[in-house]
Amino acid sequence: MKNLFFGFLFAFLLIGAIWFASYFYSKNNTVETIYKTSLPIKRNILKKTMATGKILPKKEVKTKSSVSGIIDKLYISTGSVVKKGDLLAKIKIIPNSQSISQAKSAIKRAEISLSNASLELDRNKPLFDKRIIPKAEFDKYTFNYDFRSQELLDAKENLQVIKTGASNNSKKTLTNIRATISGTVLNVGALVGDHITEANTFTEGTSIATIADMSSVYFSGKVEESEVGKLKVGLPIILKVGAIADFEFDAVLDFIAPKGDEENKTVKFSINASIVIPDSIKLRAGYSANAEIVLDKRENVYSLSEGDIIFKNDSTFVEIKTSEQKFEKKHVKTGLSDGIFVEIISGIDTNSLVKIQNSGE
Repeated sequence: MKNLFFGFLFAFLLIGAIWFASYFYSKNNTVETIYKTSLPIKRNILKKTMATGKILPKKEVKTKSSVSGIIDKLYISTGSVVKKGDLLAKIKIIPNSQSISQAKSAIKRAEISLSNASLELDRNKPLFDKRIIPKAEFDKYTFNYDFRSQELLDAKENLQVIKTGASNNSKKTLTNIRATISGTVLNVGALVGDHITEANTFTEGTSIATIADMSSVYFSGKVEESEVGKLKVGLPIILKVGAIADFEFDAVLDFIAPKGDEENKTVKFSINASIVIPDSIKLRAGYSANAEIVLDKRENVYSLSEGDIIFKNDSTFVEIKTSEQKFEKKHVKTGLSDGIFVEIISGIDTNSLVKIQNSGE
């Protein structure tokens, strides 16, 4: 009986010793959580949406020929700077046998008509001189003769144009292809020796050169349908061009397409924006660019990191430091947010130390 008592006593003392040892060990090794704080800071807050696109010239034309033939001489290359009226190329006309045959037939018909008109005029002139027929009737023969003379002249001019690309009565040579605008040659569509087709009502024709005025360019991009409802003409844009690092262009939204296009099962709307380009920077057609469209902004307002705001139902709170590692929850009124920082309208003053929510982790 005595041994049993001492056994229980020993077990009790052993358990107590182990408990006290673990208690003091855990107390001495407990790491106290320390929370950091921050002050409201003044900054500009921008609410933006993104659009991707590229840089395009406002004025771009494809120069084409009004006659078919072969490129005989070429005076430009890609990148050449030209002025309106500059000679770009010369065309060597290869006459079409059918067209020549038709033109010669037209001349024969015109000669026959003129000969007939001449006979009628010669036959009626003596009658008019003797006052047998009135002047009004004689004028008809005179007019018919003049008309048939012009008809023959036109037929001969047409044959010459078909053969040479130019006429005697015109200073314009159709075989000389000239620039219709001043600008930079973006692309040369035909080389010396290439056969080209004329541009007319029925055919588009061969593009000899594409010329653009690169002094006036714009941004062309697309936005998601979920964002297009937030846009309006006149919104400011921050434009970042991939080829020009560490520089942001100012732009203004000019156009929003009334109809979207489906791309990869997503509807997107086209937008255009004019760009303010410094004289020291040169933009090239086709540069890829990202547009940050500023939907709303607040300038020089007090703000906090959105991660330090506590959202509960429809209310927002922050934890304000009251003493060393002691904090009190306080209601604040927030404004515009850019997803990282949020505007603080009221609820705390500029000296309030706000608990950084993840600093104690």
